[in-house]
Amino acid sequence: MPSPEVSIIMPLYNAAAHVREAIGSILYQTYRDFELLVIDDGSTDDGPDIVRSFDDSRIRLIGGGANAGPASARNRGVSEARGRAIAFFDSDDIALPDMLGTVFGCIEGGYEIIAGWYDEIEGKGEATGRSSKSRLAPDKIASAMLFRNCIGTSGLLMKRECLDGQLFDESLKLASDYDMWARLIVGRRALLLPRVLVHYRSHPDNLTHRKADVAAGCLRHIYARQLTRLGIEASAEELELHARLGSFTVGTPQETVLAAERWLLKLDAANAATRVYFQGPFRETLGDYWYAVCHSAGAHGLWTLREYHDSPLAKWITPTAKQQYELMRLSARGAVKNLLPRREPPDASLPH
Repeated sequence: MPSPEVSIIMPLYNAAAHVREAIGSILYQTYRDFELLVIDDGSTDDGPDIVRSFDDSRIRLIGGGANAGPASARNRGVSEARGRAIAFFDSDDIALPDMLGTVFGCIEGGYEIIAGWYDEIEGKGEATGRSSKSRLAPDKIASAMLFRNCIGTSGLLMKRECLDGQLFDESLKLASDYDMWARLIVGRRALLLPRVLVHYRSHPDNLTHRKADVAAGCLRHIYARQLTRLGIEASAEELELHARLGSFTVGTPQETVLAAERWLLKLDAANAATRVYFQGPFRETLGDYWYAVCHSAGAHGLWTLREYHDSPLAKWITPTAKQQYELMRLSARGAVKNLLPRREPPDASLPH
């Protein structure tokens, strides 16, 4: 039997409510030269029986042992895969009909790792209105992954040689996919397609919903691993700052702005020494985060605007005219606010 072009790996654990729809969306792909490896990770529901009910020779059900987690299931799938390209898909998501053909066409065009956007749906399939429409130039994806996972797992496809013997980290209870993509993508030709290819299902049974506290610890571990590759052994305070970059809300304190600048410049110096990331795209990414930090601190008025422009980080990006105007507007509003006389709270001991 000839090997398929693509092997799709789907971990399965107690997903009887959604796996039929997930598999159906794969079988109705316009691109047909694939095998679907469903790795049973110790399911105790009817999920495996549902998989067996499909009469399609492209489906292989593998496993049946104790529950060991999605990282273990994906590693088992990689070891069983026969295709020259490997794709990943979760057992509760839905693929749009052209998903596989679209990403495989990019492999044929010379890219090595490809993913697309997704729209989020709830447990019963209704759209939530949320989506992952992040626009990143191909040469900035690797450096963006140092700060956050910008790649969805369902629908991701890569050339087999990208794996190069690497495995999903089975010690990570959550986010082992993020850890893997962050490791694999450095130095590879990657593409994040600005096109929705998957409906991602978000529901209370998702691991990330049930184990938010565990997820935070896993993310710190992944950040630390990437920073070690840059030659930085980050302290707990540095890891906390790194994890929060890009998510500061209005009113970020001045000392946090200054700490963020020092941290971003430290990352640049480390990359200059190790050359893990291409310098130009990496510096643009650092500049993007510097802009976001200063934007969140616009209430400090002209102080923020001065700090922003005086930093070398500001010279590594070219914000749009709209972004520049927004930062100036927020800073001007903060300056006017700071000039107004401060109103003291009323003294509770006096009538008012």
